[in-house]
Amino acid sequence: MHAESSNPPAFRRGLGQLVRLALPITVGQLAIVGMSVTDIIVSGWAGTNELAAVSLGSTIFNLSIMLVIGIVLANG
Repeated sequence: MHAESSNPPAFRRGLGQLVRLALPITVGQLAIVGMSVTDIIVSGWAGTNELAAVSLGSTIFNLSIMLVIGIVLANG
């Protein structure tokens, strides 16, 4: 308890900065996943082969996007 109460304003300030930086990334990731879910739902109405194709494409797309975002964030 003593370590937490030693400098709470600095902790809160750092937490606020972290949230401000993480929020746009989080919203972007949720948007990408939401678009994939929507594509999969709509393709399910077309048929099973279409659903399989879109699901596979969505998986590959999401994997590549996450990989690129991870590399960019690690280097930035």
